[in-house]
Amino acid sequence: MMKKNLNKNPATAMKFQPKPPWRKKVINDAKAYIKGLAKLHGRNAEWAVKAVSEAANIESEEALELGVIDFIANSTEELTQLANGRDINLNNRTVTLNIDNPVIIDRVPDWRAELLAVITN
Repeated sequence: MMKKNLNKNPATAMKFQPKPPWRKKVINDAKAYIKGLAKLHGRNAEWAVKAVSEAANIESEEALELGVIDFIANSTEELTQLANGRDINLNNRTVTLNIDNPVIIDRVPDWRAELLAVITN
């Protein structure tokens, strides 16, 4: 009786491959980093870790409820209104955003950015 070689099928071979030992270290490092960033900026650190460890996604309304984001803006004008006067932490200093009359520059993506958007979406 002839034994089947499961490794001849690339899909089967990949399915049973052990995860690289460094993978867990990289994920743990990313989780610690995002947790620190979330805490630094007063965000929901628990959800930030979940986003890294479980590739979690949420809609904007839920992100607002969970403290992942501060507000939802539906236009550039609304964004500047909501952000104006806010205190932010910048280089270990508190800075107040003063954007009463912002100069808005629209950037048109080049073909490389468009291609990247298509293949990553």
